[in-house]
Amino acid sequence: MRAQCSRLAKLTAAVGLVLAVGLTGLPAVADPNDDDPAVQEARRQEAIAAASVAELEGMLDDLRAETEAAQIRAAEAAEAYNAAATQLDAATLAAEQAETAAQAAETELASARATLSRVAVATSQQGTDLGVLEPFLTADGLEDAMARGAMLHVVGSSTQRATSQLALAKQSAEQARVKADDAMALQGALAAEAETKAQAAAEAATAAEAAEAAAEVEHQQLLEELAAKRQTTVEAEAAAEQRRIDEANRKAEEERRRREQEALQPPTPVTQPTPTPTPTPSAEPSQTATASPAPSDTASASPAPSDTASPTATPSDGADSGTAGTDSGGTDTSGEDNASGETATPTPPAGGGSISSDAAAQAAVDWARAQIGKPYHWGGNGPDSFDCSGLTSQAYYNTSGKWIMRTAADQYAAATKISYDDMRPGDLIFWDNGNGVYHVAIYSGGGMMIEAPRTGLNVRETPIRWANTTLWAGRV
Repeated sequence: MRAQCSRLAKLTAAVGLVLAVGLTGLPAVADPNDDDPAVQEARRQEAIAAASVAELEGMLDDLRAETEAAQIRAAEAAEAYNAAATQLDAATLAAEQAETAAQAAETELASARATLSRVAVATSQQGTDLGVLEPFLTADGLEDAMARGAMLHVVGSSTQRATSQLALAKQSAEQARVKADDAMALQGALAAEAETKAQAAAEAATAAEAAEAAAEVEHQQLLEELAAKRQTTVEAEAAAEQRRIDEANRKAEEERRRREQEALQPPTPVTQPTPTPTPTPSAEPSQTATASPAPSDTASASPAPSDTASPTATPSDGADSGTAGTDSGGTDTSGEDNASGETATPTPPAGGGSISSDAAAQAAVDWARAQIGKPYHWGGNGPDSFDCSGLTSQAYYNTSGKWIMRTAADQYAAATKISYDDMRPGDLIFWDNGNGVYHVAIYSGGGMMIEAPRTGLNVRETPIRWANTTLWAGRV
């Protein structure tokens, strides 16, 4: 009985504290059940039930944005793994080559030592003291013997020549071994890094897949709630949502065009104000004022543009900002008059130079289309599964034998930058959210693209998504 009274007193005190906190405006004590999934779900259901139509549409948009953010994080992790794996492959090859060179150098050292041994035997048969050559025949004694000038005591040019060859062979073998050991150490470090990146990619992919599965449940519920409030059907609300998505995609495409046009505009010349001459006081004022020289009819407040084009802008990996860096070889001819007096059409920067013909590009598209239905897998390079850059690189390698790099970022850096209006089937489309290029697809014509999208989806042909596209498309 006393225990019950004690619990009741504590409960009364707690309620009084909550009321007091509410009345005084002080921060409320955190609900110990805030982290309980059941409590969170109940609160979410309450929010959905109480939401207006506009709020429900906003929830759908937020849900889609959160899911896309998880997918981008997974794509970025996959790209980081691909970059690490590419570095590891190069380091592994370098380590193998260095080890081969070290073994060859050590074989040369053994051969040089055997040659000197034969000279030593011949010298001893001629009566020369063999002890003079003994330091040269051991690995530890060679440097000491050379330092003491022992070779000067060896009779015969053949002996000197054999001793010099041994010294050079030993030096080469030591250097080659150091390079091999360094290469092996680097390969080991990069292997560990690749393993870490692989783990991160796997975790990001799992998280994105879980987020999408949870989003599908909530998405369906939001559509049902919208249908109930509007007295329509779930199918009608799904169609209305798709129209909102299409409109957002159209606006993103308009924004891309605006950024492209800004990047292609010639820089506005800055007019420097003409300084006003300051009169120099004279000791005796002149009776007639000296007139200031009149400007010539051909004078200009700003320097006239030269005939040579100024360097054009090249988008960086973060090209979504609408700014661009400098690209060697690209020129901006916008604003210049051609021989006919018409304004030349501006062109995007050239980039690395294209390698594909129309036929080769179409062959890459056809090959990529044949992979439709195969699953996405981060790090996938075919033939049974692909990630985004694995699909595009293999499309060209398997049809024309051209290697266009392995990662989306490397493909973007190497590609010739072109306007989206100039795209032909086989050109590449890239996405960058400001942290670097994270996705690539191959343009298939008619506003469509073929891509290996993300974990849980298969290779597909789909309309171009314009949000986060880089400033330029790429031609390889």
